[in-house]
Amino acid sequence: SEPEIMNAIRSAIDRNRLQTCEILPQSRNLGIGAALNVGVRAALAAGAEYVLTLDDDTEAFPGAVAELVRCYIDHEGQHVGIVGARWITANTFPETSCGEEDRPRSVERLPSSGCLIRREAFESVGMFREDYFLDHTDYEYCARIIGAGWRVLTCPTATVFQRPGDVVLRPFFGRTVVVTNYPAERLFLLCRNGFVLYLWERRSGRQLRQHCRVVAVTFVKSILYEREKLRKASAIIRGSVEGLLGNLGPPSRRDGDHRIRRLDRI
Repeated sequence: SEPEIMNAIRSAIDRNRLQTCEILPQSRNLGIGAALNVGVRAALAAGAEYVLTLDDDTEAFPGAVAELVRCYIDHEGQHVGIVGARWITANTFPETSCGEEDRPRSVERLPSSGCLIRREAFESVGMFREDYFLDHTDYEYCARIIGAGWRVLTCPTATVFQRPGDVVLRPFFGRTVVVTNYPAERLFLLCRNGFVLYLWERRSGRQLRQHCRVVAVTFVKSILYEREKLRKASAIIRGSVEGLLGNLGPPSRRDGDHRIRRLDRI
């Protein structure tokens, strides 16, 4: 983060008297997996039994963490490894009421922001993958957790607010579509990592078909609505090709160029 952002964070900590809050600044952007691992290792070393993961654009509602912990208690003995909060965005905020019928349920994957992960899960399957760098890091971890015999639950009574970023709504043949305006590097990772995960590592025909649809829709949106159309279209194509080849690694600043780590397919 920039120095002024770090100063603002430190001021907020001092202002709210959060003596137990520790900042772990890094000299560069490590990617989401590596950044989470820095915090997770520090929390586990301090004796934490649970680790809450939040993105910088996510705000936990009052009582959300208590609800996540209660979900663990209510499912004691059921080998629950991750409990995730329900996301609320500016577009879904009017539809956020929970009824008594909304119970925690098992899911295949959760976004990492708003998840409470127990210590034993990390001890069982290890840390987050760092070579994904960004997108699908959380989905890969959920797949690994489930593969090791743990359950992944979503808890509707625990809510977090996700700020939408540079999202705009556009008309499309009588429908309204969400345009994310992700940078080209993000689109590269989004397309590449999904193919790596569902084609090479956690093979799933259903999830692979879903990812193909996402890539196709993202490509059309980038051409029709987004800025830097050609650069983003190129990133989507390059990312898809690299994912089909099973390549991973963090992207460079140039569109589509990146350091590659060939997956071990043995």
